Amino acid sequence: MINIQDLNLLKITKVKEWAICFDYDKKHYLLHGQSEMGEGSWQVLYERTINDCGKYHLEKIKERGYVTEYVANDYIKRQKGKTIVYSKIDKEYFAYKMTKRGFAIGIMQKKVEEENQHILSVENQIKDLEQKIYELRREIAHLK
Repeated sequence: MINIQDLNLLKITKVKEWAICFDYDKKHYLLHGQSEMGEGSWQVLYERTINDCGKYHLEKIKERGYVTEYVANDYIKRQKGKTIVYSKIDKEYFAYKMTKRGFAIGIMQKKVEEENQHILSVENQIKDLEQKIYELRREIAHLK
């Protein structure tokens, strides 16, 4: 997992629909989306070590299933069909999504935790209302 504390240390270097290359604190990373027919899709975060010849070695950091393979759409805010301008990429949103997906910790952690608590609260409200609906339907059925 990456500990993102300073967005100034984050630089997104290449974006494709299925892959994002980025640097953080002098380390190189690849976030790669994958899918296989019948197997679903997943995302994998790798650390990239680049040798003197420009070739790189990938070391898997973390894998996450049940997410889209199209990482560019998932992590990069952009208007549909618009060309990506690397200097204009919303780094805060990127860090937020990395934290939300479990690939990072750090400055966006509190926001993600608050959002998760809100979602849990709403889900509990929905369960309570569903129970009330069920009880009212039973009551109506007894009246018929």
